[in-house]
Amino acid sequence: MTLVRLTPTILSIAHPGDYGLRTIAVCNLKGGVGKTTTTVNLGASLARNGKRVLLIDCDPQCNMTAWLRAEPDDGASTLYEILRGQATVRAAAMPTRWANIHVVPSSPKLHEIDRGALAGERVLWARMCDDYDYALLDCSASPGVVLTNALTAAQEVIAPVQAKGMALAGLERLEKMVNDVAARAGSDVRLSGVLVCLFDGRTTISRIVLGQLRAKYGELVFDTVVHENVKLAEAADKRRPIVDSAPTSRGAAEYAAVAFELMTREFRATNGPESVIAAFNFPSSTPRPFLPPAPVATLTPSTTGIAAAVNPHAASGSGARTQDAGDSPASAHHVSPPSTPLGQD
Repeated sequence: MTLVRLTPTILSIAHPGDYGLRTIAVCNLKGGVGKTTTTVNLGASLARNGKRVLLIDCDPQCNMTAWLRAEPDDGASTLYEILRGQATVRAAAMPTRWANIHVVPSSPKLHEIDRGALAGERVLWARMCDDYDYALLDCSASPGVVLTNALTAAQEVIAPVQAKGMALAGLERLEKMVNDVAARAGSDVRLSGVLVCLFDGRTTISRIVLGQLRAKYGELVFDTVVHENVKLAEAADKRRPIVDSAPTSRGAAEYAAVAFELMTREFRATNGPESVIAAFNFPSSTPRPFLPPAPVATLTPSTTGIAAAVNPHAASGSGARTQDAGDSPASAHHVSPPSTPLGQD
């Protein structure tokens, strides 16, 4: 079977009942790869650039709901009520303490949806709304009706992966599922991005797998690599996005760079690179505090400036740091695979 992927430069997506917002499922069929971390922190970085962001927790474990302190009151609607046809996304969306971020909370009762097939595959799609610029869906690793609803409602899929030995095989399984759902539901959802998370450049296996991912998926792989960073784990414990809990940390800067890449992939398709510069606030290596939202900055269109801002090491030619450094700037870079055979350190 031939697998079809959406290239980053083609973002004019024909989606049944298009709502005028960009809907992205953050998905991988493997747990522990950074799906919730990516959804929360990418969403917060987009919101910091003035985007209206909706985060939808599609996991019955409710980790994102707890992270953003969005536990619903008694009687409030969750994704469970949406999939049962008892609420809409607009009715269930809750404001958070962070500007521009709303959340549709999850519920442990989502397990009942999968066990009893209590919902069709297009229920969530039919109940979306156009109140936001971005909707990010934090997906469970378990296939089922809930995951299918998330993929059917989405236009794109971003897959967080770890640079470990089974990364390629896992992505192939996910890609097949995405294309099967698209064919069955009549949607155009496609894999549009691969984000390497929890990266440790000190290990040979990480560098080899990153090289393999870039060789196979090309421009679908984000230039930005999210390194292992204790500040990201601390942000979850503090129940805050990292741009709020540690705004000058490496993790905050890297997710700001991921948000920049995501927005440039959108704008370049329609307006050209010059409009990207003026359209939003370029992420710096020392992000401002999360609240209030940062004003939009005007930057001079410069290829050198773009490269230096995304990769602070590019202009000087110095090598990118790979160790965990909570106060280090972002590192958005390609890592060339070494010649050492896979698995040898």
